[in-house]
Amino acid sequence: LRHVAVDKTGTLTRNQPTVTQVLTTGNAAQDEVLSWAAALKTHSTHPLAAAITAASAVTESAGAGIAGLIDGAHIAVGSPRWLDPGPLADHVHAMEARGITVVVVHRDDHPV
Repeated sequence: LRHVAVDKTGTLTRNQPTVTQVLTTGNAAQDEVLSWAAALKTHSTHPLAAAITAASAVTESAGAGIAGLIDGAHIAVGSPRWLDPGPLADHVHAMEARGITVVVVHRDDHPV
């Protein structure tokens, strides 16, 4: 064995990934964004779903994210390579540079 990679969020070390920071835009409150993500992630098969723990029409893109309807709004949760972080892009890049796994949450109030 020549190399070992261990992340800093606890996923490998304790098998308990944790949310360390929540950044929002507009009027979105941190608790509100977490509740949207949790509502979708309860339907996810991805191991990181437990870190953010109802929705209908849920679709999951393996390795990218999950999307569905919550209270008439389209919510998508996933990788910044799948979902554009928009005005938070600089923060996302800085967090990833520090080894943080970033999850982006989008809300579209227009019914799908």
